[in-house]
Amino acid sequence: MNTPRYGVTTRKKVESIRMKSSQRYKCPRCKTFSMKRISSGLWKCKKCGLVVASDAYSMSVEKI
Repeated sequence: MNTPRYGVTTRKKVESIRMKSSQRYKCPRCKTFSMKRISSGLWKCKKCGLVVASDAYSMSVEKI
């Protein structure tokens, strides 16, 4: 999305959201960095299969 449309502030916010949602997070059960976003607010561990509901774009461990 490197087009001149929509303004620089909006493009930076969208890129920040994309980076957070595609990043892997630490699993609270098996302690490995294998939590991946499967849909809005749902996170699944690829190793142990734990499914957790958290924030839409980033996983918040404090709520678990």
